[in-house]
Amino acid sequence: MDRIIEKSAFLFLLFLPIIPWISYLGFFILLFCFIHSHRFRHTPLSYYAYGLLGTVFLSCIFSINKPLSLGAYLLFICYFLGYFIFASGRFPAKKIANAIVLSGLILAVIGIVLYLMDFTFVFEREFIRIRFGPRTSTLGNPNRFAKYLVLTTPIAFAGLLFCKSLKEKVLPLVFIPLSFFSLWIIRSLTGVLAMSIAILAVLWAKNKWVALLVFVVGIGFYSVNYKKVNRLTSKRSAMERVNTLKYVVPKMFKARPITGCGLGAYREFALKCDKENKGLHYHAHNMYAHYLCETGILGLLAFLLFLSMFFYHSIRFLRSQKKQFQTLDNKWFVVGGMSSILGLLVYGISETCIDYLPIGLFFFSLIGIVTGYSRKES
Repeated sequence: MDRIIEKSAFLFLLFLPIIPWISYLGFFILLFCFIHSHRFRHTPLSYYAYGLLGTVFLSCIFSINKPLSLGAYLLFICYFLGYFIFASGRFPAKKIANAIVLSGLILAVIGIVLYLMDFTFVFEREFIRIRFGPRTSTLGNPNRFAKYLVLTTPIAFAGLLFCKSLKEKVLPLVFIPLSFFSLWIIRSLTGVLAMSIAILAVLWAKNKWVALLVFVVGIGFYSVNYKKVNRLTSKRSAMERVNTLKYVVPKMFKARPITGCGLGAYREFALKCDKENKGLHYHAHNMYAHYLCETGILGLLAFLLFLSMFFYHSIRFLRSQKKQFQTLDNKWFVVGGMSSILGLLVYGISETCIDYLPIGLFFFSLIGIVTGYSRKES
């Protein structure tokens, strides 16, 4: 049973951004094994997770489109099933890290090849739509592509800094430069910023003075090359985001401040609230504003509380084990995983991040992995 669980976890993490259906199969095998063996365990974050699930369910009950919201809620439950599975701490850190880094490496290579070849592939049949191309790279969207790299690269960087074996440093050494290059060619300024902050967090855990030096050098580089760097973003895109936060989100929040318009119902409600067509209607292009509109103030506060407690318990663990830092096998992964989550939260300032199933599954599973390793070492 343990071997099946380990192999399924590896498949789930490896194929999540590349061939999601294989990943989902691994996820359901994991779920079956854990239910069958009663391996779900409560963690300090469990009660905050239940609170978040409860407040989001309230948004579905009072949704403007209940069938749509309840359907989205089923996917939301899958996120937390992933969290509880990996929070058990029963997975080898090195194998999990190898699956994540290898997945990110394959993703980056595919994205770069598609971009350089200027190759486009489109497949559309009813509700299935697959598109690969220079601007979409993989995952069908450049922003999703960037988010996944932001979630995986800090883990690779933590392995590069903290693992002593040269063999364990090979994959990170190949992956990290390709990841940054991928973000550059798809012109993801937010992705570069989010990943830079996440990597600085890893450096801070290793050596505060080196992190401070890199930060100063980075600011200097931007000051000298700010015109070139600013070309990575579009003024039109930036104005659309500003207008959405200025004109659309306040109207939606005022109309339904407590429980929101319902999970997954943002677009439908935005079209009703913004008849002047001043902003974007597909999503708010800001994770926090988006979930404020969909789940109300209750849902957003529960989400922020869950994340705050995750960082609180993880940092508390790192401080409590400070003297044994070099002897704990999983501690470097805790540092890398926390930094990855931080990077995606920074990215969330300009994008929604967990509404796409593979990204959401990986985000909450990663929180579970970090939580599980913290408890195991403690």
